[in-house]
Parts: sequence; C-alpha cells; structure tokens
Amino acid sequence: MAGMRADRPAGESARRLRTLADGHGVSEAERSALAAMLPRRTAAMVEYGHCWTEPARPPAFGVSVARHRVRPPHETADPAPADRQAPPRAPRAAAPRWPHPVSQRRYAMSRRFPFRFDPAFRPVLALVGIRPGTAWVEVDDDGRLLVRFGPWRLTTTRENVTGVERGGPYRWWRVIGAHLSLADAGATFGSSTSAGLCVRFRTPVPALAPGRWLRHPAVTITVADPDGLAGLLGGASR
Repeated sequence: MAGMRADRPAGESARRLRTLADGHGVSEAERSALAAMLPRRTAAMVEYGHCWTEPARPPAFGVSVARHRVRPPHETADPAPADRQAPPRAPRAAAPRWPHPVSQRRYAMSRRFPFRFDPAFRPVLALVGIRPGTAWVEVDDDGRLLVRFGPWRLTTTRENVTGVERGGPYRWWRVIGAHLSLADAGATFGSSTSAGLCVRFRTPVPALAPGRWLRHPAVTITVADPDGLAGLLGGASR
C-alpha cells in the first residue's frame, strides 16, 4: 500500500492513507477503523521487514486493499516442472572456414604463370588494363587452360593443345599488346620482347573478339617462365 511502508513514520503513513481514503470516498466510520488498524499493521511491517506495494488498479468497493508481497532478493523462484522446461539446445555446427576445402584443393593443384613485363611498355599496357595482376596463364587440375590478358580471355582444355613452341626475341610492334596474325589468324598476348611460347590447338578457340565468329588456331604468350609452361602443357599434347 502506498501509505504503509516499514521505512516511513506512522504519522506520515496515516496522512497518506487519509489522502487515499478521500480519493475513494471512504466514510467517517470507516476512517476510524482504519486509524485503529494502522498502528498494528505498521508495527507488524517493522518487525517482519515485509514490503507492500500498491495494486495496479483501485479496489472496486469498500476500503479493502489487496496486498502484494515483493519477494526478497535472498529468495529464489521455484524451478519450473520438468515437463515445462525447455529442452537443451543442440550445439551449433561450426561454419566452414574460408577458403572452402574444395576451393583450397583446386587452388593448391592449379598452377599459375605470370606474364613478363618490360619496364618500357608497362605504362602503355596499363592504359588498357593490362597489369601484372590482370595478366596470367593458369592450368588447373580439371584439365582447363585459362589465359587472361587484361580485358581479353582465352579458355580451352588441355586435350585441345596439340603442341607448344618457344620463340623470341620479338620486335616490339609485333608482340606488345593484343594482336591478330594475318598469316594464320593466330592471337598474340605480349608484354615483353624477350621470349614467349606459342601454343597450338586442335580446334580453334575465340579470344580477341567477343562471340565465336573469330577463332584462333594458336596463341603466343610472353610468360615469365615459358619452359615451365611448355613442360606442363607438353604432357597434354596429342
């Protein structure tokens, strides 16, 4: 109750209770009964240390006020019955770490050969998006040959390779950049004049132009390790 608290003097509690009674229209006779009952309840609250709270809604009739006992901190709530307790949650499976095991295995079994870049031609090639990070040749374990040279790409299978031939040195106007040979329609991806590798295909593949109307029977690539790429592709030649 708002007027009765163990830590409040009886006189102040009586004044608060009187104000509460006025708000609920309590008669004079009922007020006398409340005044006689107040000292006993106050003493009981001080002796037992109980706390009382006012109900959320006023009483519907009379002066009876419901009492709600606040559980002291040292008392714990009763445990819920076994049939109402939530079942233990199963441990969550750990998320796979990146890279995925399959992707990691494929990356470990593939081999990438970067292009060799002559310092004199690096600025010009960079204008069209050809840089060391965008120029490489990759041979993966699935039997694919992938060539990227800036915005140009060539993809075929290792079984389609019929032979490899090392070449160089070259004249710069014939090899630097992406070229189409007018003699045999072969493609050239060049970033260096030192050395390169010519890879021939059984079935011509597209590379320089979008679509499949322009196909090339061979491609010349100036990788940094032409001998290593030749040895890897030589075993796939037929």
